[in-house]
Amino acid sequence: MLSKTQIGRAAEFLVCYTLQLNGIECYHVNSTTDVIATVASGRLLRVEVKSATVPNPRKHDNAYRFHVSKTDNADWYALVALDTGLMIFMPRTQIKTRLITIRESRFTAERQADTIQKLGAET
Repeated sequence: MLSKTQIGRAAEFLVCYTLQLNGIECYHVNSTTDVIATVASGRLLRVEVKSATVPNPRKHDNAYRFHVSKTDNADWYALVALDTGLMIFMPRTQIKTRLITIRESRFTAERQADTIQKLGAET
């Protein structure tokens, strides 16, 4: 069984892989952020990766839950559902609480592609 650190690290590399496949140059870093992405404008974005292995089994809403820190310096978050390999990217400005809850049905290839496009278009 993998540790939480190993699971998180796997998610970070999955995010890098996915961004690279979509034409966004990125780097995995072991620092105060997880990934640095270079977007079309040339700007460097700090991406914090949060992962969940399965929807929360204690709830009946089939939702993934992600905990974010108030002290990180991320520009964007990558929220990864590891059991599906899908992710949703959200700008920090959309994060209003420390607990992000997203229904399983919201993790789709189309939504992933849409949020990657928005990240890549960041100015």
